[in-house]
Amino acid sequence: MKSYLVSLCIVVSAMLAPGQLAVAREATSKNSQSSAFDSNNKASLKLIASAKAKRAKGDTKGAIAVLNELIRQQPSNDLAYFWRALCRTDTRDLHGSISDNTKAIELNPKLAAAFYNRGYDYCELHNDKCAIADYSRAIELEPSWRDSYYNRGWSRETIGDRSGAIADYTQAINLDSKFAKAYWGRGAVYVDCHNREKAMSDYDRMVALYPKDAQSYSSRSYASFMFGDSKAAITDLTKAIKNNAANPSFYISRASSLENLGDMKGAVADYTQAMLLEPRVASTYCQRGELLNKLGDKTGALADFNWALIVDSHCAAAYDGKGTLKSQACDRKGAIEEFTKGISADPKYAMCFADRAYEKMRLGEYRSALVDFEQVVRLRPDRPSSYFSRGFCRHYMGDRIAALKDYDRSLNMGFKNDLSFYSRAVCRSELGDSKGAALDFKEACRLDPEYAKKKLPGPVKVGFAATIEEITKALESAITEIRSSLMRAIKH
Repeated sequence: MKSYLVSLCIVVSAMLAPGQLAVAREATSKNSQSSAFDSNNKASLKLIASAKAKRAKGDTKGAIAVLNELIRQQPSNDLAYFWRALCRTDTRDLHGSISDNTKAIELNPKLAAAFYNRGYDYCELHNDKCAIADYSRAIELEPSWRDSYYNRGWSRETIGDRSGAIADYTQAINLDSKFAKAYWGRGAVYVDCHNREKAMSDYDRMVALYPKDAQSYSSRSYASFMFGDSKAAITDLTKAIKNNAANPSFYISRASSLENLGDMKGAVADYTQAMLLEPRVASTYCQRGELLNKLGDKTGALADFNWALIVDSHCAAAYDGKGTLKSQACDRKGAIEEFTKGISADPKYAMCFADRAYEKMRLGEYRSALVDFEQVVRLRPDRPSSYFSRGFCRHYMGDRIAALKDYDRSLNMGFKNDLSFYSRAVCRSELGDSKGAALDFKEACRLDPEYAKKKLPGPVKVGFAATIEEITKALESAITEIRSSLMRAIKH
């Protein structure tokens, strides 16, 4: 299990509330007036008013029934389709809503709200390119709607267009300088761009606008967490809890930061409080279970993983946690059994594939392990460690050329630690690239000089050999120790 990945997911979830999409809007502007039927038709207006009243009271089914009758009577009534689309969005019938908005647009191409609402539906269905096109058309028709820019910024950020997202969030702020969501959105993009100054400026502005809003502090804590300032994150999360002590996500996020600072007891206390507030979240049990395992409380950890499975029998992370406990007890087959259960529960949970592969490698089942690592790469192509692990397995199987390609890729993606350089050094040495191997060994020793001094033989202890021959000899004598060390460290 990877605590920092789960922690990050929890921290992000804790600050999503202010950044949700601006909701679908009603037809209120000049361009939202019907052009395809007689707006003075009292019967039509009466039926629409009736549908709106029913929707306002939560009777969406009744509102749709009224609009169905209006459409039967007047099939060219654009606003009837528009309002039925809104009702369908309310019931999460997004495809039906898109169909109705499309019909409304056909009848009235200047109905800006229909473009906006269809864009909203597309975004909810993760069709961001179509969403962007509709928001753009809504902006052409109604350039003063801040929400259109905000939502388009959201979609642009989703597809990786960070500069476009920043531009849209900025325009939304220009239209409404107190629009907190836009500061949140732009701040999040700046975090992704590693621009700490601008990110913190936006989150500071959010807090200044809403100093009593717990979510503002939680959002700023996310930025602090991402920039490695756990102390600042804890300070803001404590303020968030002071303003809203009933939100379990604040405690979970603070627990992650406390753990980063080594306050394990404080972290356990926060996870426990989160459970008391919301006992039906399996991931919280997994988080506390993983922490208890680190503290040496195997019994408590196992209990938490079992509770997670009671809450959610398909919680792959819980099976992964149980498998980790068995792995630590050297019960390889038992660990594989738990990881396999996790894969059955969630075939897209890459960690169970990775951890099962590690166990198979420890049993010498390299071909079977490679199959699992291939699955990890397919599920998580964005993670450099996926390629490193596959390369390590290929290396053990003797496929050094393929292993070297994986090592290169993982290092190019940023997976740069002593063991990654040691592994590539060994691979390069075995392929006859003594110079490249020597350079990798030097870098590995630089990253962890204590390991080199204590564990490695010969001239490697000083980080670099006097000659290529000495380095090659040192590599040969160090291979067993390096591989053993990698086996011990690879799961962590």
